[in-house]
Amino acid sequence: MNKIKKYFLQTLLPAAALVLSVTLSVIPSGCRTSIEGVEFLDGDFSVPQIVGMEVAGSKTVSVDFSRSVSVSHVHLEDADGNEEPVSAVPCDENSRVDFVMDRSMEIGKKYVLDAMLEDERGNSVTVSVDFLGYNDRVPVLALSEIRIKNKSKSDKSEFVEIYALSSGNLSGLELVSASDGDAKKYSFPAIEVSAGEYIVVHMRNGDSGCVDELGKNLSLASTSDSSPSARDLFAENESEGRFATSADIIAIRNGPSGKVLDVFVYADSAKPNAWNESVETFASLVNDSGLWLDGSGNPACSVDGAFATSSLNRESHTACRRNVQNLSPEGFVSGASQWYEVSATKEQTPGRRN
Repeated sequence: MNKIKKYFLQTLLPAAALVLSVTLSVIPSGCRTSIEGVEFLDGDFSVPQIVGMEVAGSKTVSVDFSRSVSVSHVHLEDADGNEEPVSAVPCDENSRVDFVMDRSMEIGKKYVLDAMLEDERGNSVTVSVDFLGYNDRVPVLALSEIRIKNKSKSDKSEFVEIYALSSGNLSGLELVSASDGDAKKYSFPAIEVSAGEYIVVHMRNGDSGCVDELGKNLSLASTSDSSPSARDLFAENESEGRFATSADIIAIRNGPSGKVLDVFVYADSAKPNAWNESVETFASLVNDSGLWLDGSGNPACSVDGAFATSSLNRESHTACRRNVQNLSPEGFVSGASQWYEVSATKEQTPGRRN
């Protein structure tokens, strides 16, 4: 019996583990590998894993792996099931593979890429990644009006008004705040916008009048704060309050690159603890962008240089940006001095000029 047990532990068990590591398919979600219910053994039994992915151009998707790999088979198709010709080009000592299409992707369209790989140890794995078609027509957008708190006992909700300084497609762009994080970010649909257009993202979606205006008809939405002259969009399945009332950072971000495109920073100096760890972490990204200026006109994102909200977090107050139409599409920055408060007793203008 001891000999059988020893044979099992030294021979059969490692062999079974090796078969498992070779044949298991790994299905990543976005650029992260997702493996549920499986624990790999230590040593050389693990399979190559995806550690990063980037839609690098109109024809190229780059995938980084945990070790050098060779691609034995690749298949790509779009959301309609149409197969797209694609080739695998190894780079960075084979730890990165550029999957290159014969023709340009369609902006915002979903694609699924499947590839069979093998590493230098002979371990093989099949990976599958999905992504949206590369957007090479990103418009220049500027935050122009923001309501950070809804009026009590009313149907008015938090909203973010955006002004388009140039034409383009919104695919891949995101509206995100430090307090809500990526879990509640708003991802823009792949729609065309024109220079001079107002876009209002309503952060709640609670009645039949909350209709996304994805085409040329801007009169579909009929809920509170919607405008027949602006493009109204609604956060999906959201009924709870958004944004922190005492301190937060709200930003437009390019999702694929992570680049911050515009930002609004606010804080109540009477509540220093509201500038918490999540806000501070996001502030470091804003500092890297150089988009927010402090009172001295220097790039800095801190509680001292934030827009003061000692009264803004009362019922239904908003912050508006001065002369947003005069910002240059070639480049602009923001800061507390560019913004002013509109109280509940004054006219707020979602979808209209401030």
